[in-house]
Amino acid sequence: MPTRSEAPTRRRGVVAATLVATALLGSADARSLDAISQRGSIALCAHPNALPFAAKNGEPPGLQIELGEALAARLGVRLVRHWVINDFQLPRADCDIVLDAIADRATLGDTGLRP
Repeated sequence: MPTRSEAPTRRRGVVAATLVATALLGSADARSLDAISQRGSIALCAHPNALPFAAKNGEPPGLQIELGEALAARLGVRLVRHWVINDFQLPRADCDIVLDAIADRATLGDTGLRP
């Protein structure tokens, strides 16, 4: 459970992740709800070592994983985790959910995204 001083930072992270995910989803061909239901799973891409957002080995699993698990439960499917370190791995990982991006201005300039 975050302390009072950590809560605003965590909320800003959630808002930033949501905004980035929304921007990315606008240009991606997302799987339909029917396709996710038939498949029986929804795939989330996350960095394997990026707490408080995600962690491959650890407890807690991180905010992104917890959000993915809650969404999967709500949809009645299982969550599949794909661990990616670089953005060029995303197309091969076949993700339905991506909740973050690198916030380095030089890197974002190469992708056409703005912070």
